[in-house]
Parts: sequence; C-alpha cells; structure tokens
Amino acid sequence: MKHPNKKILVPIDFSSQSYIGLEQAYNLAKINNASISLLHIINEAGPLWSIYTEDEKPVVIDKLRNKILEFAHKLIKDENFKLKVHIRQGKLCETIIRISEEHDFDFIVMGTSTADNIKKKIIGSNALRVVSEAYCPVITIKGKHFRPECDNIILPLDLTKETKEKVTNALHFGRLFNAKVFVVSIVSMEDEFINKRLNTQLKQVEDFLTKGNVECSTDLIHCNDKTRSECLIDYIHNNQGDMIIITTHQQPLGILKYFMGSFAQEIIHGVDIPVMSIVPRLQQNVASSFTGL
Repeated sequence: MKHPNKKILVPIDFSSQSYIGLEQAYNLAKINNASISLLHIINEAGPLWSIYTEDEKPVVIDKLRNKILEFAHKLIKDENFKLKVHIRQGKLCETIIRISEEHDFDFIVMGTSTADNIKKKIIGSNALRVVSEAYCPVITIKGKHFRPECDNIILPLDLTKETKEKVTNALHFGRLFNAKVFVVSIVSMEDEFINKRLNTQLKQVEDFLTKGNVECSTDLIHCNDKTRSECLIDYIHNNQGDMIIITTHQQPLGILKYFMGSFAQEIIHGVDIPVMSIVPRLQQNVASSFTGL
C-alpha cells in the first residue's frame, strides 16, 4: 500500500535524539513511500551567529547544509533517496510549526529527551509545544533506539468529538504496518451510563477497523488505584505496544477529560515507543464518527 505524496518533516539539531527521530522517520518513509525534509533552525539571537557578517552568513549556511546532509547520510545510505534541507532563522517552535504549514507536511517526526534531561536538549524542551500547536500529526521518539517494525498499535479512546481522527490514523497505520490495533478506554469511576457509551463506541471502532482489514482487540479498564496515565503505560507494556496514538487538545466534557494536557506530557515522557499526537481538527459527534469513511 503506497502513498507517494506523503511528506515528513524532521527537525535536526545534531543531538543523538534528533538522529533517533531521523531513524524513525526514515523507517516510516521507506514503508510509506514518503519524502523527508530536514529542518535546522538558527537562533538569530545566539552569540555565535552574531559574530558573522552579512557576507559571511551565506557561506556558513552552505557549510551547515553540507553538515546536515553528512549527518543524515550516516544513516541513509541509499543514494537514490532524496533529502531536502531547510535552514531557517527564528524561534524553534514557531519555525517548525510555520514550515510544516507552509509546505503542507503530513507528519513531523522529532526526537525528545527524557523528563530528567528536558532542559538539556533543545528538541526535547520544545517538543510538547510543537505537539500541541502543529496542524499535522507529530510523532515523538523518546527511546534510545528506533523501531524498524510496528506490530502493535495502542489506541486510547474517550468520548470526546475527536475519536474519528485517531481511528482514521490507526486504520492507516494498521494497514501500513500490518499491525494489530489495541483499542482501550480507561475510566476512574463507576458510572453505568458512561460505561455503556464507552462499550458502544469500542464496538463501533472494532467493527470499523475490522471492516478495514485491520486486526484489533478492545478493552475497557477500570483504574481505581492508579492514575490514568499509569494504567495506560501498564497496558502498553502488557501488550508490547510499538506505537500509541493520542490527542492533545482538551475539550470540555465534564468528568471525561482524557488524554490531554499533563496526561499527554506523562505519556510522551513516560514511554519509550513512538507517540503520535494529534491536535483535533474535526468537529463531529461520536454517533457519526464512523460513517462515510
């Protein structure tokens, strides 16, 4: 199954984590028949950049471009695989988001550091802002090694309006990797009405994925003595998850405010597997989530 026009943006700061992000992006690009663009951002206010004259800066940028390609080709040995390089000046997050929109990228893939080292790596310390503001899905990689395969995709669901967006991406990646999708809803209190709605939605999602030729299983977990993020991380480990798909934009829904805000941060920094974060853009209710696809 090929999607020849997919475009992936990878921020590069020459750190080990940005290299890991590139590894994952390259794996995704090969399977998805996608192109990769590397983005390096120059801090205009930085003391190093300010020492160059206006005549010297184009020469420095040209040398920097060569260094970026050299960095990338340590991994990508295929001479026929084309890489584009974008070098821009500006603030990191704003520039990543702006470039992703201007060039209509399908994904941003970026390495992120652990919570303990978040202030030590530029990419890590800004990943959460990119995740929460980008218009395209963002795949963050915290682990020390990229994953060449994706057999098990974890799909946590709630009752917010954005279910369709996550399920559509799960269907796409389930087909792409021939992976099984584990659909899970986590509740922290007993409420018969909510449980019934969640079970109905889980069944709808299961039917939708199965009809799309993607293997799946569903679980409704009652989380009493742990936080939702702890329960989800345990679920990921127990099912040997290779990727998780979450949303990062909060919607007011009474007691059901799942997978948003601090929860997203805990997941992004709490697991060593790729996390696909989606800022919801679709506005439809759960009852119509799986029609017309």
